[in-house]
Amino acid sequence: MWFLNIFLIVAVAGGTIEVSPNEFLELYPDEYTYASTLDCLYKVHALPRTWDEARFQCQAEGAELAVPVNVEEAEYLHNLLCKLETPSQGIYTGLHSLFAKGYFVSPTGVPVENLFNKWDCGEPDDSNEDQDCVILGMSGKLDDKSCNRRYPYVCKKLSSSLKTNNARCQTYDLAYQPVESGDRCYKFHLEPKNWKEAYAICRAEGAHLVVLNSEDEMRYLTKKFDKLARNDLYGPTDKHRFLIGFNDLLHEGEFRTIFGQTLQAAGYESWCSGQPDDRNRTQNCGAILHDGTLDDVECDKQYVFACEKETNLL
Repeated sequence: MWFLNIFLIVAVAGGTIEVSPNEFLELYPDEYTYASTLDCLYKVHALPRTWDEARFQCQAEGAELAVPVNVEEAEYLHNLLCKLETPSQGIYTGLHSLFAKGYFVSPTGVPVENLFNKWDCGEPDDSNEDQDCVILGMSGKLDDKSCNRRYPYVCKKLSSSLKTNNARCQTYDLAYQPVESGDRCYKFHLEPKNWKEAYAICRAEGAHLVVLNSEDEMRYLTKKFDKLARNDLYGPTDKHRFLIGFNDLLHEGEFRTIFGQTLQAAGYESWCSGQPDDRNRTQNCGAILHDGTLDDVECDKQYVFACEKETNLL
């Protein structure tokens, strides 16, 4: 392989171990490719997103929204743009002027003047006074665009940054906590989101909304949630339930997990008394109450939620 001679440090409890990038990518199979001349790894996201959505996705992967540092990297990114199956006007870069109009910087605050800074003809022009984000266009040059427009994008990891602080859960995120068996990890998100946002956040972290497979799993999670509700949830946040991975969005009244299983087939189906009731005909998403019973809730209402991540360490 092209990177057999590169090594990185993976942090583990009580010390560190050296593994090759090949071994690293086996642990984190997230479709990154290594560019040896740039000593970086890149991942193309062909599905267009807003700039903020793209930035969030890259951060969730332990990466950054790519910014071309020099002509060589700009050419590499332009080549990725040209290879997209669905043609696009450009790909988002991490450059923005959200801090101050006209002052474009990278996600780490480096001014564009110190990076690749060849702008397309007449750019940046801040058309309609809302062009604070930057794409690399088909011309191979930069162009300012509205951050709300949707473009494909590329996430970037420096080879020197290839490390993990949570080897047991195979993630960069220390908030994921493993169960004793070691085959899965969980993370509670204490900033309330609606069900679809929660689903997307878990996916971005390489996980999924919790799917209950047993009473033991239910007891483990509700015990964790009760502790959080007592000590860490404040203000109007609902302290009685959290979102998990089931809904009846595909067929009214037919609740299934995000993997298409019935709740019974998944291994846990214990509804709260009188539930599901589809109150106001708007309750199509799933939650679990602090007592371990299930509840249908409005998909647009915001709640705490829990993500689950299987591991392959066993």
